[in-house]
Amino acid sequence: IEAIGSLANDSGLVVTSMSPMDPEKGIYADRLLLKVEADCGYHDFGSFVSRIESHPKFLKIRQLSLKRGKQGSKLKASMVIGMMAIP
Repeated sequence: IEAIGSLANDSGLVVTSMSPMDPEKGIYADRLLLKVEADCGYHDFGSFVSRIESHPKFLKIRQLSLKRGKQGSKLKASMVIGMMAIP
């Protein structure tokens, strides 16, 4: 959670909500899931996606919803980010 929050802050996202979800059970590894909601600019969001997808802990955006924010230049992003956890 801390790593994702740090990546969001470094990218310029304003995180409005961050909450863990039930993990997905796998055969060899479980997937930990985190729901993140944030306000951001278009380029800030692109920077965040790049940082998530290239992170060494194998973070992946599993679900994504983007909506226009109250201010025309801002986005409201809602996403589920997954990370592999080997028991």
